This record gives sequence, C-alpha cells and structure tokens, in this order.
Amino acid sequence: MIRKALEDDIPQLVEWMKKLVAHVQETSCDPYVANITDDHEREFAPWFIKIINSDSGIIYIAEEQDIPVGFILGNITAPFLKASVIKSIGQIELCWVEPSFRKKGIARKLCYQIEQWFRGIGVKYIDLQYLIGNNEAEMSWDKLGYQPYRIASRKEI
Repeated sequence: MIRKALEDDIPQLVEWMKKLVAHVQETSCDPYVANITDDHEREFAPWFIKIINSDSGIIYIAEEQDIPVGFILGNITAPFLKASVIKSIGQIELCWVEPSFRKKGIARKLCYQIEQWFRGIGVKYIDLQYLIGNNEAEMSWDKLGYQPYRIASRKEI
C-alpha cells in the first residue's frame, strides 16, 4: 500500500533519512555528504513537517502488511530559465526502500504514485539527482525510465 505521509510518520522518516545519508556516504566520496554529523539530523523533522503541510511538495510512504518499508519525497520547482515555456518541474528529492524490501517493486510503486501526483497538478517533467558511484540508484532510476539529460560538474578551489 502507498499512502501520503502524516506528521505521525516523522520519527520513521527521520530514521530513514539517517539510513539514506549513511548509504550515500558509503557509496560516494562527495564532500557534500561526507561530513554530515548527527547535529544535522535535527533539521530533518522540521523539513519533513514543512513538506507534509505544503501544497508544493508531497511524501508518500510504502507499507507491506502495515509495516512501513520506504518513502519518496517530491517538490514542485521552477525551471532555471524563467523564460522557459515550462513553468513547473517535478523534483524527486529522496527515495528510500529498506534493503530487505528492495527488488520487490516498491520503488516502482512509489515512483508511480508520485508521478500521478505530479501529473494531476499539471507537471509534465520530473527531474531527480543521484551521486556518481551510487550504482544502485543509477540502475533503479534507469529501470524506472529516468535518463540523464544534464551533467553537473564541480571544481574544488
């Protein structure tokens, strides 16, 4: 079952966020995530509450036999070029499925649900990002039909 997240789900979402950060730290050497500390975790709950109570974002939770097993979080953003004929873009910010429940179609169900939400509010394009080295994310998003279209580059100075 896929359902909208409620404020009662915040402790579970915070736990998943900790796991997601740890996973990204393990699969990437990206300095953006390398030094995230426990102090940063206190920002997760207010952020989730803001999205749950927002009209421009949504969080869905997947449950198997009434056990929460994963989530997906999306927001509506403006294109980087204001003159674009595209006025809003869906952004999948986060997606997490417990490792023991992976490869069972749960991410596909979460993705379908958030795509339906975006479609229902008139969004035609959905963007997402994952870090180089996160092969699991790359394979999953590819299977769900998401293809790279822009390369982001960085230089440390």
